[in-house]
Amino acid sequence: MIHPLRLLVIGCIVSIAAQASAGDRYFIMIFGSESVPKRARYTHTWATIVKATAEPGDKESYSLESQTISWMPANLVIRPLALRAECGVNLSLPATFHDSFCKGECVAMWGPYELEPDRGPMIYERVRHQIARLNSGCVLYKCIDPDHGPRSTYIADCIHAVTDLDRHLPRPAYNEFQNNGMDASRRVALIMASRHRFDPSITHEWIAEAMQVGKCVQRRTIPACATACTPACGK
Repeated sequence: MIHPLRLLVIGCIVSIAAQASAGDRYFIMIFGSESVPKRARYTHTWATIVKATAEPGDKESYSLESQTISWMPANLVIRPLALRAECGVNLSLPATFHDSFCKGECVAMWGPYELEPDRGPMIYERVRHQIARLNSGCVLYKCIDPDHGPRSTYIADCIHAVTDLDRHLPRPAYNEFQNNGMDASRRVALIMASRHRFDPSITHEWIAEAMQVGKCVQRRTIPACATACTPACGK
């Protein structure tokens, strides 16, 4: 006799597989912004995942759904030396662009990359659940957040709001002291590429255009040699 919980897990896996086989494609864009000269209070890392569903009878047309993790303090004022955590807000992609450009920051994008078909649905669901968690009010924002201990379960900066989805590398692997702004975003893209989550040599500009990512956003690439040198811990 199969345990009911196991049946539920199997059902979820079958459901996700069925969705993926229905012609859905998944893409990820990783963004970073920073001021010139670079100042910690004017840096940000965020990511958007896009689900593209083929229109019935037309394999060349897609309807798009997107999810964005862009974790900021509720008042949008980043305080690197703040001692206390504060209420946060998860911004949409357009709202994040607006905030970054209003602060005079340069914005860069890695991607859009197409996620591997067997990973795309799972990553999309993880992102969706993370956004729901951020929006629930149970997570606080802090520019320099704790890496260990109970407080690390409910306090996050913008980088870790994204990288907490990574169940194989803990927060110190995405150290905000060593990498922030565009450097942090580049590291996220490098680690994902090193794990073969997507092919870094192929970008899909039509997704960026559909999501209204303007030409003022710099397009960045991942050198092939860089992915070979990046440690891919876990699977």
